Amino acid sequence: MEELFERIRQYVDGHHDEMLALWEEMVNTESGSRQLEGVAAMDDILRRELESVGAKVRVLPVENAGGVLVAEWNSGSPKAPLLFIGHVDTVFKEGTAEDNPFRIDEQGRAHGPGVLDMKAGLVIAVHAIKALAAAGFTGRPVKCVFAGDEENLHMLSNAKQVMTEEIKGAAAAFNFETGFPDNRLVVGRKGGGPVSLTVHGVSAHSGNAPEKGRSAVLEAAHKIVALEACNDISRGKLINCGKITGGIGENTIPDLCTISIGVRFPSTEIKNEILDALEQAASHSTVPDTWAELDTSRLMECMDTTDGVMALFRHIQRTAVRCGMDEPGCFQVGGLSDSGITVACGILSGFHSTQTAIISRTMKSEKQGRMTFYNMMILEGFIAMIWAAAAMGVYNLGLQEVNASLATGTVGIICRDLLGPVGGIIALLGVIVLPITSGDTALRSLRLSISDSLHIDQSSKPKRLGLSAIIFALVAVILVFAKSSPDGFNLLWRYFAWSNQTLSLFAFLGISVWMFENSKAKWVWIPLIPGAWYTFVTVTFIANAQIGFHIPWTPAYIIGVCAAVAYVAIIVWYGKKRAARLQKL
Repeated sequence: MEELFERIRQYVDGHHDEMLALWEEMVNTESGSRQLEGVAAMDDILRRELESVGAKVRVLPVENAGGVLVAEWNSGSPKAPLLFIGHVDTVFKEGTAEDNPFRIDEQGRAHGPGVLDMKAGLVIAVHAIKALAAAGFTGRPVKCVFAGDEENLHMLSNAKQVMTEEIKGAAAAFNFETGFPDNRLVVGRKGGGPVSLTVHGVSAHSGNAPEKGRSAVLEAAHKIVALEACNDISRGKLINCGKITGGIGENTIPDLCTISIGVRFPSTEIKNEILDALEQAASHSTVPDTWAELDTSRLMECMDTTDGVMALFRHIQRTAVRCGMDEPGCFQVGGLSDSGITVACGILSGFHSTQTAIISRTMKSEKQGRMTFYNMMILEGFIAMIWAAAAMGVYNLGLQEVNASLATGTVGIICRDLLGPVGGIIALLGVIVLPITSGDTALRSLRLSISDSLHIDQSSKPKRLGLSAIIFALVAVILVFAKSSPDGFNLLWRYFAWSNQTLSLFAFLGISVWMFENSKAKWVWIPLIPGAWYTFVTVTFIANAQIGFHIPWTPAYIIGVCAAVAYVAIIVWYGKKRAARLQKL
C-alpha cells in the first residue's frame, strides 16, 4: 500500500500544472443546468481526458437535460467497480465566466463560476484515475457517473433513473463534491427538496352564495397547521410550508390552492415519517368536499450514515495513516447531492425473488417496498389457497376424468363443474392472467439479471430489444417442446413449480446474510425460518418426485431435514464471517 501511495504521490506532484490547466478550462466552460451546449462541452472535456488513459466513455441521453456521462476504466477486472460520482453543471447564469473567469489570487485561492462546486472535484476524479493508471494499479475497475442537472435536483429529467441503473453493483461509491478545507470527509447528507400539495375546493361568489363554496385556501390552512406541527428540528426533521398560492380575489371562494413545501431529513427513517405526514395531510380533509394532490417526485434521497458508510470511512482513515497522511475526520452536512442515490441502491426489500430485480428499481422508500411485497405475497397466498382447495375438491367429489391428473384437465373441471358459469369465467380469467403476468415478470427479471451480470448496456430500445429477442427465442423453443411432446406441458409445469419455490431460497439467503452484515443478526430468524422450511420442502420433493431422483418418501424426508439444517448452518457461518470481515474494515 505504501509503495502504491508513493507512486501516486509522485504522479500528483509531477502533474500540478496540468491539473491547474484542466481546472481553468472547466471553470471557463459555462455549464449551467439549462445550458445544454455547455454541459455537452464539459462531457467532451471529460471524454478527452478519460479516454487518454483507456477508459470507455459513453454519454447516456436524458429527458429535458444534459446527458449522464459514464466512464469505465480497467473494466476487464472481474471485481465490482469503485464508483466515482459527481455532476458537470453549475448554478451560475450565462455570461458569468466572461465576467469572472478562472484566476488564482495572491493568497492562492481560486475564483470562478463552479470552481468549487464541483469542477475542482471533477479534476480530482480524473487525475485520481490517471494516477492509478500511472502507478500500475489493476486491482479493481473504476466507474464514473457524472450528471448534467444535479443543481436543479433532476426536477425536469429522468437522470436519477438513468444513474440508478449505472450505479448498481459497485463495491463502494465516492462523491467528488468538494468538502471543507479541514481534512474531513462527508459521511452523511440530508435528503429533501421541493414538495407540492395542491388543494381542490368548490368556487362560489362570497357575497351571493357563500354556502355553495368549499374554500381550498381554508383547507390548505388546516393542512399547513398539521404539517408544521410535525417538525422536529432537534432530529433534523423539517417540513417548511414556504409558499402559498391560491384564490383570485376577496369576493370569490377559492377552488384551488397550492402549498409549496420544502422538506429535509437526515435519515431514511425520518424521510418515511415526513412522507407519512404528507400523505396523511393529502388524504384527510377538514373542509367537506375538498381533496388534495401530493407531488413528491422531486425529492432527493439522503445519504444515510449507514454502517457500511462508516466501515468505508474507517478503512480510508486507516489507509491514510498507513500512507503517512494526517488522520481524516468525518462530518454530516445539510446540502443535497446524488450521494443519496448510491446509498439507496444498496437496499432491496421483500421476499419474492423473481420480482426483486424489477420492483427494487422503482421503490422510493423501504416502506413502499414492504407494502408492495407483503401485500402482494398475502394476495398471492390467498389465490394459491383457493386453487389448492378447488383441486382437493376435484378428487374429494369424485369429479376427476381420465385427464384430470393433468393441470389443464383439473382447471377445466374446476371452472366447468364446481364454480358455475360466473365463477368459472372469473377463475379462468385468473388462470390466464396470472401465467401471463408471471411470465412477463420472469422475462423482465431475466433480461435485467443478464444485463447487470454481463454489463450489457440497456439504455436504448434497440439494445433492450436485442437482448429480449435472444430470450424470446429460448422461450419459443420451450413452447414448441411443450406443444409437440405429449407430456411436455405437464413436465415443464412441474419443473417450473419446483424451480419457482427453489428460487425463493436465494432471496431468503441474501436477506439473512445482509442482516448479519448490517448488525441486525437478532432479527435474522425472520427470513431464516421460512428459508429453512422452503429448503426442506423443495429438497424433499425433488428427492422423491418422478422428475427428480425417485427416492422413497422416508429417506427423502431425512434428506430434506438434513438440507434444511445445512442451510441454516451455512447461512449462520457465512453471515458471521461477512460481519467479522466488515468489522475489520
